[in-house]
Amino acid sequence: MKFLLTFMLAMFLFPALPETVIAKYKDTVLTTEKSSNITYHKAFYIYKAQKYRGGKAVFRMKVKRSEGNAALQATFRCSTNPGNVLKVTKTYPVPYGKNGETVPVEFVLDIPDLDHIAHFNMHLVIKRLGGEKCIWELTDIRYAEYEAGKPETVIPEGLSAGVAASKVKSPLELVKNGKITFVIVTADRPDPIARYAAKELQDHFKLACGAAPTVIRESEYQSGPAIMVGETSVAKKYGINPGMLSPESLIVARLDDVIVLSGGDDPSIPANMVSGRAFVPVGTLYAAYEFLEKTVGFRWYWPGKNGTHIPKVENLKVMKLFTVSRPQYDTRKTFRSLILTDPDVTREQSEQWYRRNRFGGSAGDPVANHSFNDWIRRFAKTKPEYLALQSDGSRKVNFEPGGGHVCMSNPEVFKQTVQDKLEEFKRNRFSNFAKVMPGDSNGLFYCKCPECQKKLRPDRGEQGLCSNVVWGFVNRVAAEVAKKAPGKNIVCCAYGDYQRKPEFPLLPNVAVTLCAGMGNRASLSCKRKWKQLLDEWSSTGARLYVWEYWTSSRISRGVFGAPAIFPRQLKELYAMDAGRIRGRAIELPEKNGDGKTVNGWADWIYDIQNLYAAGKLMWNLSEDIDAVMEEYYTKFFGPAAVPVRQFHQEMELAWAQRGAEPGKWNYQRAWKETYPPEFVDRMMGLLREAVRLAGDQEPYAYRTKKLLKGYQPFERNSRLFRGGSRKTNAYSVTVPKIAGEPSAADWNQAAVLKDFTDSYNVYKQESETDMRLLHDGKNLYVKAECRFPEGVAGVKWAPGTLGKRDGALWNYESIEFFLARGKESCQFILAPDNCLFDAFYTPSDERNAPKWNCGKVRWSTVRRGSHWEGFLTIPLAELKFSAAGKDGEFRFNAYRNCLYTMPGEPEKWEQSCYLPAYGSFHDMERFGTLTLEK
Repeated sequence: MKFLLTFMLAMFLFPALPETVIAKYKDTVLTTEKSSNITYHKAFYIYKAQKYRGGKAVFRMKVKRSEGNAALQATFRCSTNPGNVLKVTKTYPVPYGKNGETVPVEFVLDIPDLDHIAHFNMHLVIKRLGGEKCIWELTDIRYAEYEAGKPETVIPEGLSAGVAASKVKSPLELVKNGKITFVIVTADRPDPIARYAAKELQDHFKLACGAAPTVIRESEYQSGPAIMVGETSVAKKYGINPGMLSPESLIVARLDDVIVLSGGDDPSIPANMVSGRAFVPVGTLYAAYEFLEKTVGFRWYWPGKNGTHIPKVENLKVMKLFTVSRPQYDTRKTFRSLILTDPDVTREQSEQWYRRNRFGGSAGDPVANHSFNDWIRRFAKTKPEYLALQSDGSRKVNFEPGGGHVCMSNPEVFKQTVQDKLEEFKRNRFSNFAKVMPGDSNGLFYCKCPECQKKLRPDRGEQGLCSNVVWGFVNRVAAEVAKKAPGKNIVCCAYGDYQRKPEFPLLPNVAVTLCAGMGNRASLSCKRKWKQLLDEWSSTGARLYVWEYWTSSRISRGVFGAPAIFPRQLKELYAMDAGRIRGRAIELPEKNGDGKTVNGWADWIYDIQNLYAAGKLMWNLSEDIDAVMEEYYTKFFGPAAVPVRQFHQEMELAWAQRGAEPGKWNYQRAWKETYPPEFVDRMMGLLREAVRLAGDQEPYAYRTKKLLKGYQPFERNSRLFRGGSRKTNAYSVTVPKIAGEPSAADWNQAAVLKDFTDSYNVYKQESETDMRLLHDGKNLYVKAECRFPEGVAGVKWAPGTLGKRDGALWNYESIEFFLARGKESCQFILAPDNCLFDAFYTPSDERNAPKWNCGKVRWSTVRRGSHWEGFLTIPLAELKFSAAGKDGEFRFNAYRNCLYTMPGEPEKWEQSCYLPAYGSFHDMERFGTLTLEK
């Protein structure tokens, strides 16, 4: 006796099909509203059933659930006469969309070959869920004759995919003598994920075999070797279709002649979110990449031209195959991800590389960032009271520096934040997270109003000063969001002066991003620091994510171009937080070897091996990284594998050894100790040997040349810091004394500070700076003339919104002048137009240094075309150093921050000094001696 074998579910509107109607029925409404029964049902009969005995029929209708949550079930029933004996039943759930959405449904029925068959029917049932009202509307109900010649889907026998996969006895041949012997099968109306996965399979097989397999719809498939992608009937038969799987999980299974590629994903995801780095579940696509990588042999080592290892496939047979996998972390993110300055890599290729290596996520972006930056644009003019009060009585209405800061004690700020987050969730339907976080440098710009100041906790240390304030605000927003958007979360970073956990519990819908500013991951001090942070925040029960900084080795002057290779160090670090951290975000460097900001991933060759390893570990923490790296050397570099392997292993060891010892990462540590000249020369020699060994064998020749070119900033910066001491200015300067305010003639007799060099005395400076100093026993007079390179296109002037006093002028065109005694120093920064920053630094209270204002100080600036002039009068009586010093003697240094652009070039930031600082401008060990003439 034949049973009902198949049914086809139409989730989208089909085009009109030719049909011969057997019977048609009135539209019907199934509702629990007018019945007290547990179930409500309706059956649709065909009574003269003998004519259909042993044949087929089709039952079609359209369904819409307009209210409630109860499911609709359909049962095929067949009875014989006499006795009206029920002989055959088969029950199926009926698919449906969102409430209010009409969905066509079709069941292809095999009518059993029964003696005395009397009738068959489709019996539709809904069950009451408590007291809930539920309504289903059934329209266009009919039976139709089965269309002759319509192909049927072949479904392997068995109820368990694992059992079916284990029964495989003979190989399935997919490629024979370079010829494709299989087809790629998708649903008749594939969703964007399955469609893209099929295209990726097709394109990759063309690379490997020279010919692409055909992609067909499931209704066209009859038999033979096939790779079925996504929501196919075979996947449904075994319950391994995308709708049955958890987000991002994947299954690759061979079931007789069919290989099923399926994964947890969302069919409503638009096509433009599939191939890139969007945080949406695309498990079916990951299943395709799993198959291409593990079964066919592809590797995606680099983005762009020749970045893919392409296996040459003449023959491909698959025996037993049943793989199940899901990511270790639900978020695998990078910042500054795109390669924008390499002509060999397009934006699309960058995006593809990340997806092929399974970067992404499943529930939107859960990593926090500063969330109030746009409030300056929105409210600075109309509602300035929303913004943080500053020490001079103004509001934080300027964006730079620090971005947006608000008054968290203002109830209207709280209401606006809640409203913003609820609207954000409506706009971003694929995200379960919204960010609530102050702007950068919270310690400088935190609100100074009495209510906000009362909430500070200096007893909790610098990293806990604002913890209760910030996390209390986050908690309150989360509580309101939970009422109107259940399942949605608010996320904030543990950062700066709110890095410590608060003194109260966090709500379940609060997520925390830990900011891990790690230097060297191999060092014990790094691990201890990370464990301490993990332990503290794990005790809150909050959902934890981590922001990893991969920028430290080459983020600043003196260490531009210094690489850090650490693929094997990642595994031990990730093992420390396994099970506690749910996701990772990696910030990639944006400064290239010349110190220029490229607004993308700079010098990507440095980091690509690290990031490839991180991608593997974020998916599978048990991945054998040594084996992964060995494949990278041998598969990707072929005849040049030996020197490439030696280069990377020695570079990794050098970085690990540097991190295991105490000390500050600076030019000395980078270019004298970690990467001394002889080491750099030997490493670059290995890369040149790799180029020689590759010869003209492609693609190895291209790759080795690309690797060598990518590390040239390493060699170039090393050479900048070689050699003996360079010429520098005099360390001792005597300032002439005059009678009263200086005249034009007096300035001709002034002490002159000129020939400013780069702060490391190595980088070329295009700007020029002269300072002149005089004194009259009461005041120190400073005159500065600051010239720009010829042809300059623009200058980054301090904006008017920054205010005239104590703005963060170091981020703009400015000069700096330091005077010091003992361990104390005062700093003056002068910038057009007429802006001054002054601060007094003591070892015990550097945080409050900007609160000092030098009494009776006078300043002015004048712009004059290609240069500007500044004048500063410093009352000597206001310099109240606690350390006794020689009368009229100070330690000093002078600096210039020059930020400008040349036509067609990115912004340049030159930092020049009278005496090279070799690091921080505040380093008093680098100061010279200033003596006031008696």
